Amino acid sequence: SDDEDEPSVSVLLEGTSTLPPSLSLSDTTISETIAQGSSVSSSFLLANNGGVDLNFLIEIGGLENLSEDDFENGFGNYTDISDAGNGTSWETGEMSAIPPLTGLYVFANDDGAGSSAPATNIMLASQVLNASGQMALVFDSYFPQPSGTCGTGSYSEEAKILVSIDGGDYSEIMVPPSSSWTETTIDLSSLSITGNTIQVAFNYYDCGGNWGYYWGFDNARIQGVGGAEWLTLSPMEGSLPSGDVQNIDAVLNTEGQDPGDYLVNVHVRDIAYMIDETIT
Repeated sequence: SDDEDEPSVSVLLEGTSTLPPSLSLSDTTISETIAQGSSVSSSFLLANNGGVDLNFLIEIGGLENLSEDDFENGFGNYTDISDAGNGTSWETGEMSAIPPLTGLYVFANDDGAGSSAPATNIMLASQVLNASGQMALVFDSYFPQPSGTCGTGSYSEEAKILVSIDGGDYSEIMVPPSSSWTETTIDLSSLSITGNTIQVAFNYYDCGGNWGYYWGFDNARIQGVGGAEWLTLSPMEGSLPSGDVQNIDAVLNTEGQDPGDYLVNVHVRDIAYMIDETIT
């Protein structure tokens, strides 16, 4: 306006706006009563109501332990794949600098190897497992890391989780420092979704020969989606352009199943946009 006391300015914005990512399901529950030895078909719809194209992945069931080790009897399902000549090595047991935990644990004691020991870069690798879209590594960790990561001090060190998909090169994920035993969860989903098999490795590195400290870990569980034999969905993955819908066919089959109530959560995800919708 032309009012000198309260002038106003009009601004015209031109262009296009983009709606945020959005995925919705036509149903939140599918419930059927089925005679033993028979099957029934159903379906539900996925709708992309957002402004970006999505890539959906459907998973049947929640996370369950695919591999678990308490290291009471050695390395269990894990194998030391370290090269020869390291200044220290993986051990199972207890050490005085690490507070007690229930039973034994795995540790690397670079401090105990002394200042003149060769460099240490050691790896303890899991079995190769089938990959699912949602996966996690959960373990108890004690890693004070008082001198920080490589390049930050004369006694710096790093603890890492290495992840190999389909036998390829390892990707690195830093383990956060912890001055007490801490349950640590490493989300593997962004990697596991890209292949058919997965292998993880615990890696202690003293930054090329620093006189480092130590790392202890225990109770390692690799978790993935277990599924349900009596439920088949199709398609299980695909692209869903903005504004489109996708029909998902569901077949519930009781053949070979004992009488009773069966319940499973079905997750529809887009990993890139961290979308997770559930139907039961």
